[in-house]
Amino acid sequence: MAHKEDRYVRQMLINLRKARKLTQKEVANAIGVSRAHYGRIESGDRTPSLSKSLRIKEFFNYYNDDIFNIEEDKNFSN
Repeated sequence: MAHKEDRYVRQMLINLRKARKLTQKEVANAIGVSRAHYGRIESGDRTPSLSKSLRIKEFFNYYNDDIFNIEEDKNFSN
């Protein structure tokens, strides 16, 4: 991810959290990571795994793919 995109994602996460008047600890607990780990995701020091990215999207009920540039693999089959 380019730096401009990194800043966009970090700011979006912060905005989503603050709009819901949540602490980093509350979001971290909801997605199953420590507060410190989530803080590093927000600050850009850590990139969340795919599973954590999906948990974050689900938690915030934010399904626009631009939050982590996740694209569905159209060729994936169960």
